[in-house]
Amino acid sequence: MRALGTIVLVCGFLLAGSALGQDGNKLLVGKWETSQKVGDKDIKVVVDFAKDGKVVVTVRDVSLRGTYKVKEDGKVEVALQLKDSTSKGTYEVKATPDTLELKDTSGKVDKFKRVK
Repeated sequence: MRALGTIVLVCGFLLAGSALGQDGNKLLVGKWETSQKVGDKDIKVVVDFAKDGKVVVTVRDVSLRGTYKVKEDGKVEVALQLKDSTSKGTYEVKATPDTLELKDTSGKVDKFKRVK
């Protein structure tokens, strides 16, 4: 259970953006999925960016709700509600119609595919 909590927290810090440009919000909106290796298990992560600036991150059967904002410099600010606190971050992203790459502050890049 502790590993799941760590994954959920890390997912909050993964959401991000740069190089989105003016139409970045349009590219970002939608449902994206990836899987992450935790120990010997693959954990599915789904991120759903809504048009209204809301975001839902789902890891297995646990969902975190929050908000996001595309900034003028192309970065994305994200705030996710955790059980007793809020996880906030600003990150870089590369988005195409079918792929999303999220880069955290340590330089780790996670690659997502759009859910069709």
